[in-house]
Amino acid sequence: MLFGDTTHRSESSYNYGDSTGSGVFWRADSESCESYGNRIRSYCTAGDPFCDVGPNLNGTAHLTYVTDYGEEVAEYVVRQYENGGEAGIENGTVVNEESGDSVAAQENVGSRMWSVSGLLVVASLLAGSML
Repeated sequence: MLFGDTTHRSESSYNYGDSTGSGVFWRADSESCESYGNRIRSYCTAGDPFCDVGPNLNGTAHLTYVTDYGEEVAEYVVRQYENGGEAGIENGTVVNEESGDSVAAQENVGSRMWSVSGLLVVASLLAGSML
């Protein structure tokens, strides 16, 4: 889960949010990230000065990710955990939930560890919303 990632690239399939630009240090090559399909998500809000560099910068956009996307992220992480970190993989192919496009899946022996890490993110989000 990436929020306001400075290496955000506008055309990546794992992008979420309403930005149309790329980050301050955008990835020249996002192929290795693309191979993870829907196992990763990069959220970028329009105007975020770190991930959506452009003429309409909004300094507060970088501060609202948990408020704007916290519930969606929590649901996604729980769904990934319930599927053993394999959600979106069908017959060795990663299927992008939004576009329906398929790419060959890489073997990821750490998928269960990723899911446990995701649960820690959810716990942090929930704890923050209770304060």
